[in-house]
Amino acid sequence: MKTSIKKMKLADLIPTENNPRQIKKDDFERLRKSVESFPQMLDIREIVVDENNRILGGHQRVKALLANGEKEVNVKVVEGLSEEEKREFVIRDNIQNGEWDFDVLANEWDDLPLDDWGILEAKNFEDNFGTDFALDDSEKSPFQTMSFTLSNEQAETIRDAMRQIGDNTPETFGNSNQHGNQLYEVVRQWQAQKK
Repeated sequence: MKTSIKKMKLADLIPTENNPRQIKKDDFERLRKSVESFPQMLDIREIVVDENNRILGGHQRVKALLANGEKEVNVKVVEGLSEEEKREFVIRDNIQNGEWDFDVLANEWDDLPLDDWGILEAKNFEDNFGTDFALDDSEKSPFQTMSFTLSNEQAETIRDAMRQIGDNTPETFGNSNQHGNQLYEVVRQWQAQKK
């Protein structure tokens, strides 16, 4: 097997026929924005093609680049794979192993727009743990991660309320997670208005 990296015209790349990997409209829009705002990612993780310019890895990124009006991209050309190896690569390249540690994400990475990147969506939680996931009471720390499925309008309303609260929460309630404190303060203010 031989590999090389070169810049190619997107129009010259050939999608794998019957590619089994699909992407939902919202996820595609997130990917489109991601390749637009962080184009260096494509230099770090190139589109993978075979010696005939057939895409083996990166179909959705190619679509996102085309939607953004891009004309060229860096590709890794892999020569010498059998057809069976190419088919195996198409599948294995899209297998996602591992699980997100939501506590670490919430406490150590919450300064990044994780929700915009699709990391904190409820479907990821359900994919990793199933809908019946629950910790045994003996395993719970004094903190909990909660996951909700919301419509886009509901999610934006909640985000807007949290933005308005901003860093002006009167206390941290013993929690170092800024987003958790913002949401809690929104709920506290709602409760106070009900009384």
